[in-house]
Amino acid sequence: MVLEPDRIGNTAPVPRSAARITRPMLLVFCLLCLESTLFLAFATGRLETGAFVNLHLAVCAATATFGFWWVGATSTAAVADDKIAAVLQSVAWTVLAGPFGTVVAAALLVPRKAGASHTEAAASRPGLARLELLHGSLLDSRMRLEHAHAIRPLLDVIIEGRQLEKFDALSLISKRYDPALAPALRRALEDKDASVRVLAATVLAQQNNSHTKRIGALQAIARAEAGTASDWSELGQAHFDYAVCGLLETSRVEIEVSHALDYLARATELDPGNAVAAARLVTVRQYTDRGR
Repeated sequence: MVLEPDRIGNTAPVPRSAARITRPMLLVFCLLCLESTLFLAFATGRLETGAFVNLHLAVCAATATFGFWWVGATSTAAVADDKIAAVLQSVAWTVLAGPFGTVVAAALLVPRKAGASHTEAAASRPGLARLELLHGSLLDSRMRLEHAHAIRPLLDVIIEGRQLEKFDALSLISKRYDPALAPALRRALEDKDASVRVLAATVLAQQNNSHTKRIGALQAIARAEAGTASDWSELGQAHFDYAVCGLLETSRVEIEVSHALDYLARATELDPGNAVAAARLVTVRQYTDRGR
């Protein structure tokens, strides 16, 4: 048997034959042979219609029962669900169209083979990091990145693009805002086109409003009589997220960071064992140390 080393973070050999022939495919092949034999016997007059129908249904039922057990016996739960669905689909097609339906079901299994193998490999190695899985997808050409190099940065679109392109860029910034997009948004506020400036100001106001609404809601919860350490921790994190969003002036950033430190410190005082609040407090303190 020809062996091939695993491609990501594992040197254990994997047999190629196992990657090419899966259990659903083998089961469908056996079903096709049985159904073809029955159909030929019926077509040549060796089986009557009633006997053919009974044997046809019996083969389908037996295949579904055996396939349910055989396919799911040695697979993880996530992978077994996909394989069992493939088997049941094959049986359903066979019930409707005999061996011709089995051929259709076999064709439907072909595009699922690579994806199912990748899912099973990922499920069998839960310790893989997201970047390692991404690396494997790149090596196997499962990601369509042929024209990724042609995509312009949003800041370039705001500076050099046409009006409609700038509108699209600002719409994307509004829907999926990230602090890294702050320079593009600020540049749009200075655009020579008044309509672009108005839209940029609207996006800026929406982002500020979302932060202030979140802070207001958490503040009301934390200051209630039942306020807990977790409530104060969430409030402190909300202030810190607002501080690092890239939308505020330096003086306002300092105020928000100060609030974050106060609320996170209160959370750790109320519950010294709260690991989340302690970790957030460390993060904010490191941020302030870097800014000095």
